[in-house]
Amino acid sequence: MSGTFSNMDGIDGGPLMQSELQARKALGKPIDMPCLKIVLGCLVGFAVGILVAPSGGEIVEAGKPTLCYWPTVAGRGELARLIAVAGGLEIEEVGECSNKASYGSPELLPVLSHGRLKIAQSTAIEDYLAHIAPNWKDLTAAQHAVDSMFMSIKEDVLRGVVQIYHGNESHDRYAPHFQKWFSVIEGRLPDAGFINGHSHPTPADLAVTMMFYSRGPFQYCFNMTGHPLKYPKEFPKMNALTELTVAHPRLSAYLNRSKSFWGRHPPKPEDMHRVNTTASGK
Repeated sequence: MSGTFSNMDGIDGGPLMQSELQARKALGKPIDMPCLKIVLGCLVGFAVGILVAPSGGEIVEAGKPTLCYWPTVAGRGELARLIAVAGGLEIEEVGECSNKASYGSPELLPVLSHGRLKIAQSTAIEDYLAHIAPNWKDLTAAQHAVDSMFMSIKEDVLRGVVQIYHGNESHDRYAPHFQKWFSVIEGRLPDAGFINGHSHPTPADLAVTMMFYSRGPFQYCFNMTGHPLKYPKEFPKMNALTELTVAHPRLSAYLNRSKSFWGRHPPKPEDMHRVNTTASGK
């Protein structure tokens, strides 16, 4: 099978295909079968790239991402789960994995794999999932940056809580820690609506919701302060944003079945009262 270049000049199948065509055109050679295989291979690769690329043109790994974290613990893995749920992204979960160093962690979880990609560190995982989640494909760079900031704030709050807990320090240390960070968060929140101004939550809203609402370790440590009920009144914007976020259909359905958000499964009635009340509009 052979032909001339007259009907092939308008095709752009990538550098390999173009170099082969140009070389043969310069030498006046026809397109033979080996050349045609190269051309077709390049075109198939080009088409696959279009199918798996998001709107920005970046190639996304095929298949579902796999999150490795303890299945009944919120901790450093819960925000990744919430991002997948609210972002419309299907992920797989496993409770343990080997060779964590290949992900970039000596021994700690979470870690994530997606095709050839392996990464550690919760904020890196959350940021990656947020970028490939279909529901947030239209977020601007500035909005992604705001989301990433709140993800990092969540880590700072969580780190302080863990240090107090594992350091066997006085429970009196919890209240000043929450006060310091929640005051900053309260000052950054809008008077109404979601943080990035959309009609649906983005990772920033999910991070605030996790800090204000999830049991492990946040609600557990609120109880250690001796005044767990004061925070909704003291930080009304955080409280309003949390209630708006958990009322989102994807989130309320997830919270009703979550094994990790509440640190127990099935959730107890007191866990779900605010979710079901808020979602129903009562």
